[in-house]
Parts: sequence; C-alpha cells; structure tokens
Amino acid sequence: MSGGSPSATSGAKAPRLLHEFLATPVGRWPDHTAVEVPEGEGRPRRSLTYRGLAQRSDALAARIAPRAGPEGIVAILLSRETPELFVAQLAVSKAGAAFACIDPTLPDDYARFLVEDTDAALLVTDAAGAARAAALGVEGARVVEVGQAGPLPPPAPALPERAAPGNLAYIIYTSGTTGRPKGVLIEHGSI
Repeated sequence: MSGGSPSATSGAKAPRLLHEFLATPVGRWPDHTAVEVPEGEGRPRRSLTYRGLAQRSDALAARIAPRAGPEGIVAILLSRETPELFVAQLAVSKAGAAFACIDPTLPDDYARFLVEDTDAALLVTDAAGAARAAALGVEGARVVEVGQAGPLPPPAPALPERAAPGNLAYIIYTSGTTGRPKGVLIEHGSI
C-alpha cells in the first residue's frame, strides 16, 4: 500500500506498551499530522506532526523519568483541547510511569481528591495548572510544566525501557455507584 494512512503490517512487532503505538507512524510518516486541535473560543488551531509529537514527548519523558517510574502515577492537568495533553500522555508512558488525566475545569475539591487518590508523584501541567497546583495540594517541586508550541527540542536520547506489559499504563475515573469517583486501572497489556 503506498501513501495513505497508517495500517497494520504483517511481520511487524506488535506494540506491547502504550507509547510503542507511535513508533510505526513516526518512522513512516514523520511529517504527517498526528494531533490537531481545531480553532475555537479564543483558541488558535494547533497541530503536531508525528515527529513533533515524538520529539516533544521524548524531551518531557527525560524530565519525568528521574522522579516517576513503573507503577508510579503522574497526574496530568491539561485541557483536552491542546496538543500538550497527548505529549504529556506519551511522555509519562515513555518514562515508564502511568498517568491519570484531570480535567482542569473540575472544581478544586474534586481535582484534589483525584490527585490524592492516585498518590501522584508528579503533576504535569501548563502555566495555568502550575498556578493552581498549590490549591490541589501539590507543592512546586512536584510540578512539571509541559513545553508549549515553539521550535522542536533537539532529539533526546532514548530512555531505556522501564515498563512491562503488566505494568500500569493509566487510570480512568468513573463516577462510581456511591457517587464517589472510582479509579479503574489499565495495564499496558490490556490496551
């Protein structure tokens, strides 16, 4: 198949870890759009290529890895309407840790509960989230700001693989039957 979009190929190693799903498109279509967030409500249209997504997530993973590894949790406080959310999710996976996404529009009490319930080692966020971190009970040393748009960072050296298919990849929260949020743990091998 020439051109076109990514598809499975026979003989290719099946991804075992969440971030490995990015390897094929980065190698085959580095300059194709990987993430696009449309314009809306004072927000400009933004996109990242597969290469840009890989390079930004590698750079962020290098900052996360010394402080969070397998079975460690990293809370991500970023809007769904920004490419940085995808950068952060991949970076956490590459660092070997698991992520729990927290919607920045949640009230402080609810967001604080999620940070505490996950026992997050770090909070990955943007400038607005960094300013809110103290209200969520996260001290500044545990806050990592994701890089915004701009020139691509230089390629970061690949991190050694730190996670295995049986390790936690991410946590999603449901409302729970009691009205109290319940975390559902998802392992890499279940993706």
